[in-house]
Amino acid sequence: MADDRIEEEEPAEPGVGGGGDPSETVLLAKRTVEDLLGRLEIRARVQVRDTAELIACRLDPVGDGGRLFEGPEGRQALLAFEYLANRIVNRNREERKRLVVAVGEEVEEGDRAVAAMAERLADSARRMNRPLTLVGMDARHRRIVHLALAEAEGVKARSVGDGALRRIVIEPEPARSEE
Repeated sequence: MADDRIEEEEPAEPGVGGGGDPSETVLLAKRTVEDLLGRLEIRARVQVRDTAELIACRLDPVGDGGRLFEGPEGRQALLAFEYLANRIVNRNREERKRLVVAVGEEVEEGDRAVAAMAERLADSARRMNRPLTLVGMDARHRRIVHLALAEAEGVKARSVGDGALRRIVIEPEPARSEE
């Protein structure tokens, strides 16, 4: 039986897999990611979208091809893959746009999950009235935490340390006395 309903489509964002006309940079990003995956002998479907802030790339591994990106070591492998793809895509370009790679999820979904985690940890820091330290985050995820907590009441987030050891401390602010 045929479904006669017609769904209105939202205006598509530019990019491969996102509708619209892809830019030269988006096409280069897709080709680069596919080429790197081929060199690593990883079979995966690649979707690339151009957003206002970045180029979002979603990898959907076929079979056991995604094993390289699993677990804590897999996160490091994904960051290295993303770094290499960014260096290739943005080489010799005046207008650079960051390429963000996610495996099996949309980039924005992962960002929302990190922001939600930050808010939960901020609640815990307020409730326990003691600072909480987050470790093992790359710069992009640290930025998401800072943005998520920028307007949060009763807590502040700050980064401490250097390089790969940089971490975020979420600490409760002292209660202000009303006089």
